[in-house]
Amino acid sequence: MTSKEKDKVLETYFSNLSSFAFDKAKDAIEKEKEPSKVLTGIWHSMVLLLIQLACSEKLYCSLSFLSSKGFLRKESTLKTTYETLRDDFRRIDGLHNDGSFLSHLSGQLSHFCAARVDLLEFYDKLAGIASSKSGAKVEDLLPVISDICETNVSKFYHPILTQVKAVFSLETEALQKLLRAHLDIQKWQFYPSVIALQEAKVKLDEWNLMIQGRETRKLFFSKPQPICPNLQWLNRWKSTLVAKFSLYFYNVLLENSSVSEMRVLCGRHSIDYIYMIHSFQKKYEASCVALIYDLTEVRDFPGLGYRLPIWRKEEIDVLETNPLIFYYPEKPDISQLDILNSGLASKPSSSMSYDRIIPLSDNKNSYFFIRVDPKIVLVVIFHGRKSEKDNFVSSFMFDLSSQLRCTKIFSSLRGFK
Repeated sequence: MTSKEKDKVLETYFSNLSSFAFDKAKDAIEKEKEPSKVLTGIWHSMVLLLIQLACSEKLYCSLSFLSSKGFLRKESTLKTTYETLRDDFRRIDGLHNDGSFLSHLSGQLSHFCAARVDLLEFYDKLAGIASSKSGAKVEDLLPVISDICETNVSKFYHPILTQVKAVFSLETEALQKLLRAHLDIQKWQFYPSVIALQEAKVKLDEWNLMIQGRETRKLFFSKPQPICPNLQWLNRWKSTLVAKFSLYFYNVLLENSSVSEMRVLCGRHSIDYIYMIHSFQKKYEASCVALIYDLTEVRDFPGLGYRLPIWRKEEIDVLETNPLIFYYPEKPDISQLDILNSGLASKPSSSMSYDRIIPLSDNKNSYFFIRVDPKIVLVVIFHGRKSEKDNFVSSFMFDLSSQLRCTKIFSSLRGFK
């Protein structure tokens, strides 16, 4: 088999691998399994490893390795498989370190498998956020994915791996931007949130277009290849964040649109938080449903607007009361705001948890608090006496706060289909 013939086989293999056509990649390289036995050198060993790599990539992109594990069930072997592939590719490179094309390619594929091990561990941590009772610790994962992105992308640069590297970069950069957007939104930072969401959209659109572009080059009547689960999940996470952004910055967006336009816009999101809140308020006659930015233990919070970097800290007017992020159907009156502010001031962050509703009342109203994000609190106000044990109150507050924290989207990683 000539070098050109091997190059052609490998080009077809990696092209299929990077476009989610794992079975085609496997079938194409399996055809070389028997003929390669009679050849000397490392080609036969490479063929066997590439068959296994195609199977591993299919499992990786399906997210099946994150499925919930039953009692006494052994952990997924996918991580072990990639570690073995990494070591085998490295061994081939070491045994045949003659500067040949296949030796050079083996060394770079060992780095690719090592990067996959890092991503397997990262996705497992990401899925684990959903079960964290102390709230989503997204800030702990941002430096992890940033390191994966920056460290590994320069280690497999061979021209034949161009498409594989492109997909790897798009996936890791999309994860990085989505984590950044998640953090910026929960910190109620408008401008950084817009930038991070837009950058995430660019990466995901580029990835989608890369696949669609390859599909259009196929036969006109051929059936389109379905988008792989990991890309589907990333698109779903982005849609969830966009819906959350529209609620957190509803009043800002309303300044440049009408109420009817905002309802139409929010109705197109994967989760229509406005309809969800309106329906609850109307059905159970809540006096107000509000989201509040908790300024307790916060210093030098300048407000929502963008500040020029040249502004000095002492020139910024720091807010003295907890700002209302969102409220419906009308803004709480002064007496209610005083109760809300004093309630937040009297409850340390540790006591107002993500899985506990805090009740408060005065002579006229009942107030219920639950923490949504580290500094965002959901409040429901009723005229008269109400109990936090009422199912309609607790169910709504737990469900809304859980969805806003993206708990459901993270937990869906364990059983994504």
